[in-house]
Amino acid sequence: MKLLQKLLISILALILITSLAIGAFSYFMASSSTNELMMSKVEDQLLLRSDLIQAKIDSTKSTIQLVASDKRVLDALKGSNYDEATELFTTVKSQNSGLISLLSIVGTNNHVLATDEESSGIIGADLSTRAYIQDAMKSKKITISDLIVSKESGNQVIAICEPIYIGNVYQGSVVATIDFVLISDVVSATKIATEGYGYMIDITGDNAGTFVSHPNATYVENERYMASFDNADMAAVGNQMIAQTTGEARYTFDGHSKYVRYQQIENWALVITANDDDLNAISIAIRNATIITIIIGLLLSTLVSYILVKRIITNPISELESAMSSAGNGDLNIYLNNHSKDEIGSLSKSFMKMIDSLKDVLTTINVAAEQVSSGSTQLSDSSMALSQGATEQAAAVEELTATVEEISSQTEQNAQNANQA
Repeated sequence: MKLLQKLLISILALILITSLAIGAFSYFMASSSTNELMMSKVEDQLLLRSDLIQAKIDSTKSTIQLVASDKRVLDALKGSNYDEATELFTTVKSQNSGLISLLSIVGTNNHVLATDEESSGIIGADLSTRAYIQDAMKSKKITISDLIVSKESGNQVIAICEPIYIGNVYQGSVVATIDFVLISDVVSATKIATEGYGYMIDITGDNAGTFVSHPNATYVENERYMASFDNADMAAVGNQMIAQTTGEARYTFDGHSKYVRYQQIENWALVITANDDDLNAISIAIRNATIITIIIGLLLSTLVSYILVKRIITNPISELESAMSSAGNGDLNIYLNNHSKDEIGSLSKSFMKMIDSLKDVLTTINVAAEQVSSGSTQLSDSSMALSQGATEQAAAVEELTATVEEISSQTEQNAQNANQA
């Protein structure tokens, strides 16, 4: 594996590990924060909606109690002149037109004696079978009904009954109704992220656990209850809502894990729910953004690292390698123009010093070689001259020898001649 590949792999591994660590920490922190924020939003919506609904009910209660204590109502119960009571009811209903749909008075037999002018058609209706009337008579306290169908309008309403007693003698009751749509609209307006919503269930009597408000209208129309969905967790949460005033829970519905908070309001429980997918939506978005950022960062880091490593490290090393190869092949006419102050720059400078030293050594050797060559030539010339002199001396010696021999012969001849003489 080449040095460039090793360096790139090391750099990218370091960047990847660091990015993953930062991304994981960011995701964890974002997930925790967004979950807490979303849960807080669920709780805020629950408090807001429950306060709005309770305010509507409490306002109606206060109005009824004021009406029940009015002298004109007491006079109507004692006599048969209901005109003043009708006028009172009409005025009160007009002042609370966005809340009270009907205001009436019932006698001791629990038949309607008088109403506001718009609801006069209900006069004479028998309310004695209504559970809220019976409960009010027994408890001698203001009572709120379950969700009922109004005999006057046919709409689903909540009836609020204030019994009137003089001593222990029942005189009659003041009854007001609130169209349930005024409450269900508060619930249906709830929106948590993309999939969160609100609903209400009944928590009293045989209807406990029944949906009275839900985004899926068929649940209300078919009087579905939480235990009817063949979902043990949902049934358990429904029982918890019936038993506890307020709380939180989790269950799975339609394949979605849900977080819910609930608050009992009179005869109902208001429930605000949010999907875990929504709770985690922001953190998931952060996670995805982090992954994309890491990928883009790795690509950019790869490109930048490749350019920088190649320019700063591998290219100078390649130049140095090429220079060394040339020097190894005997070519010392090389020059490295690397002025960096790092280790590679120092190595290049040291190499150039070595080349310069080699050049000096070779120059010295060349000079010495030339001197040796010149001396050798001179020595050769001297040898040749000496050889020629020796040859000439040999010839002279031979000539001298011949002369000596000739002289010796002549001498010998002279000696013979002398002897003869």
